[in-house]
This record gives sequence, C-alpha cells and structure tokens, in this order.
Amino acid sequence: MHNYLSLQQLRFGSRLDFEIHQETIAGGWDIPPLLLQPLVENAVVHGAACTNDPTRVDVRVKVDGEDLWVEVDNTRGRCAAANVASTGVGLHNTRQRLERLYGNAFRLDAGPEGQGRYRVRVSLPRAACA
Repeated sequence: MHNYLSLQQLRFGSRLDFEIHQETIAGGWDIPPLLLQPLVENAVVHGAACTNDPTRVDVRVKVDGEDLWVEVDNTRGRCAAANVASTGVGLHNTRQRLERLYGNAFRLDAGPEGQGRYRVRVSLPRAACA
C-alpha cells in the first residue's frame, strides 16, 4: 500500500499527499492480502485523478476492543463530488471477499464524509483475523 501510494505520488506530484497512521498494536493482526489495495486505488482514482486540486489520502489502522478498524479517507475530486458515474466494482468485490472470509462478522461502510471527503471503514473481528 505504501509503495503504491508513493508511486502515485510520483505520478501526481504535489497534487497527491498521503499518510498512513497505524497503531503499534495493530501490527500483530493479520489483514487479508490485498484487502486495502482496491480501497486505496479508489481513493486515488476518485481523488487526484479527478482534479488538478491537491488531494489527501489518509489510511488509518487501529484496534478497538476485539475489532481491527481500517479506514481509507480521501479528498474527493470534482468528478467524484459531482457524482460522475462509477462502476462500484472495487467496493462490491471487497464486500464479497469479506463475506466469504468472515460471513457476517465484518463491517464495511463507505460514503461521502461531508462535502469534500469520502471515507471507507472496514472492521474485522480478531478471532477471524488470527
């Protein structure tokens, strides 16, 4: 994820800024391979690729009780904010994959966060991650 964002930052230059916030305790949890990739790609595609304005992507990983929370939050580009048609394949596939792995024991919420941001939150139970 860090490598992908670094590569995209080279592509978009000062138009893309990102930060990954990870609690130390979260390092002991297993996250399914490539779970975050489509979420981070969406943040770039619907952020920096949609505008010439600066875009910010924040990825947060934290533990809350027995759940691991992963959040991808990004500035929405003009095309995303104007509700330009999207296929929704990335979120749909991520949800299906999580259903296969965790049944009903996960949570995935996605949508606009205020006027100019978009947020995806995923919660994974510890028992299923171990």
